[in-house]
Amino acid sequence: MDGPWSRAAVDRYVTGGYDGLLYRPARGTTHRSLEFLLELPGLRSLTVYARVVDDSAVNDIESLEQLTLLTRSKVPLAVEWLSRLHNLAVDARPDLNAIRGLHQLQALYLAWWCAASDSSPPAQSAPCTQSPHCRGLATSGSTKSPSMTAT
Repeated sequence: MDGPWSRAAVDRYVTGGYDGLLYRPARGTTHRSLEFLLELPGLRSLTVYARVVDDSAVNDIESLEQLTLLTRSKVPLAVEWLSRLHNLAVDARPDLNAIRGLHQLQALYLAWWCAASDSSPPAQSAPCTQSPHCRGLATSGSTKSPSMTAT
């Protein structure tokens, strides 16, 4: 979905039988929240490329299996209740500790992280490698933080 969100977009999602959404509004658009996504039944895959002040509404989408949140939000991530989530990509934010509760997590990507920022990956690979299903962790934004793969 490119462009502004609308009732027509919800109707298209529902009538089309979709289970995933790529949301990428016009450059320069900033949303206060992502609550409008709560109207989408059976959402399994969500990718958001947009500035969002508070993206915490995604924490209530229990059907999510894949989540990419590149929103530049400063709200702590609270995805530990998403028991089906196995792939997560998120940008730097103050608190990433909820990742530790994702026991089905297979892949974690931390975008725009750098050693000088206030956001640091929790114990580097710990949140991902503590999951019995985790296969890898990757970070971007720092030359001091190479991609790693759990074995």
